[in-house]
Amino acid sequence: MRLRSVTLAAVLATLTPAAAFADEASPIVRPVSTMRPGEPLLCDFFYHQGDVIRRQDCRTRAQWNRLRLETQREISEFQIRSLIEHN
Repeated sequence: MRLRSVTLAAVLATLTPAAAFADEASPIVRPVSTMRPGEPLLCDFFYHQGDVIRRQDCRTRAQWNRLRLETQREISEFQIRSLIEHN
């Protein structure tokens, strides 16, 4: 009985981190309402951390621009926060 409990605890301890990162690898979901009929999609291939096979990500030009601007804003906010916290 004690051996079963220890084995179960060990298995659960090793699977818990895997469950925490399972959502990270899910494909990017884009709202359908932002796409207009006939609007061309621009596709790019990318590797997610730990992936061997690259995945295709297709978005409209407006979606790529919005993603670029959001990323720039997040990086800028991070830099400002780290500057403020370390001074």
